Amino acid sequence: MLTVDEPRVDDAERASVAGPFGGIWYLSLRFGFSETPDVPKALSLVSSIPGFDNDRMKTTFFVGREAIVLGKKGGMARWRKELFAFMFNNAVSPTHFFRLPPDRVVEIGSQTAL
Repeated sequence: MLTVDEPRVDDAERASVAGPFGGIWYLSLRFGFSETPDVPKALSLVSSIPGFDNDRMKTTFFVGREAIVLGKKGGMARWRKELFAFMFNNAVSPTHFFRLPPDRVVEIGSQTAL
């Protein structure tokens, strides 16, 4: 996904597809800076490409998920660590932000200690 320096992107310019490479397609989506990304809707724009199967029940989305945990290391005041962790953990999840169907998402995560 790419956010461009325009407020909106026309549907004709939203998606580009390459592949398949070993059965995997590479899809690049462009959204304007004032748009909320809607990946399933953008996928419907490329459903006419021969060989590209856009069945929602066969599509799996992989997203990264990070978690902040408080460590005992110095360097930052404790209240700042707690405030940062609170704000970070209350951010919108990638599944909701990209409007992905929750039952088709695999989250791959990591933890970072402050």
